[in-house]
Amino acid sequence: MIPSRKDQGRTPDNYWASTVGDQVAHESYLESKWLMMLDFDPQVTAFSRRPLEFVRGVRARGRWDWWPSLSRRRMSGTLRMR
Repeated sequence: MIPSRKDQGRTPDNYWASTVGDQVAHESYLESKWLMMLDFDPQVTAFSRRPLEFVRGVRARGRWDWWPSLSRRRMSGTLRMR
């Protein structure tokens, strides 16, 4: 579960995905709709949220990190991240 506060602007929650057979955490309403679209796409065999972490290095204000929001694997075997 993603931590939340009463006064924040986003709506974190969990989405039950039958494709992966488990709950997938999301940070916003829009992200929940992306998960739903992936779950109902018959060509998608698996998907996950924040599957990898890329660490670029240390800068003056701290570490620079980046996580892809979602990854999906299709029946053809291709993997896409966004």
